[in-house]
Amino acid sequence: VCDQFRKGRDVVNAYVYVVEEEHLKISGKLFDLRDNLCQTEQSILRYLGYDCTTDPPYKYLLNYLHALHPRPPLPLSQLALSILNDTRLTPLPTAHPPHALAAGCIHLASTLLDYPPTYLPHLPPETDSIKDQVLSYYRDR
Repeated sequence: VCDQFRKGRDVVNAYVYVVEEEHLKISGKLFDLRDNLCQTEQSILRYLGYDCTTDPPYKYLLNYLHALHPRPPLPLSQLALSILNDTRLTPLPTAHPPHALAAGCIHLASTLLDYPPTYLPHLPPETDSIKDQVLSYYRDR
């Protein structure tokens, strides 16, 4: 992953163009919007504790699948990975730790494929909640 740096002016111009379909000229409105953008960005960074790194849930998914069985069933692995990819389009990765998100995807995949509950012995407590949130995401689409 590579960060792409954007000027505040460019971000504000793109936003105004999308919302109001006009280009901003250098004016007080441009500077006010740019200052609001910077303040909002600072607030978000403070809330995050300036820690912008994340642990990808894919490594947990693969480790959990391997821990369940040295050669996990291919349909389970593929479906769990597809579900995990879909969760990246939702707010779930910001609301749950990556290990729980991976476990929730495996739980949902095993439920959809009718694997017995004993196939997943120890799951994090929030796994059922994650499974329900992912299902509601699919229903809403």
